[in-house]
Amino acid sequence: MRILKIALLIALFTVNFNVFGWGATGHRAIGLIAERYLTPAAKKKLQKILKGQSLAMAGTWMDDIRSDSTYDYTSDWH
Repeated sequence: MRILKIALLIALFTVNFNVFGWGATGHRAIGLIAERYLTPAAKKKLQKILKGQSLAMAGTWMDDIRSDSTYDYTSDWH
């Protein structure tokens, strides 16, 4: 029940009524919540892929590189 309350609070504070965009804060909040539900094996594999970076911080990568034409091939990934 506690996690549900936290999720609802996060949803309430991250809603952008103009465009309904997530923004960096929303992406990081979802990454943090998702990490809490990973199995130990999944968390270990994810840490190896992300080289120790948290899912919360890595979750904004696509938005960070969106305007860099070097990464145009990744546009379908988002």
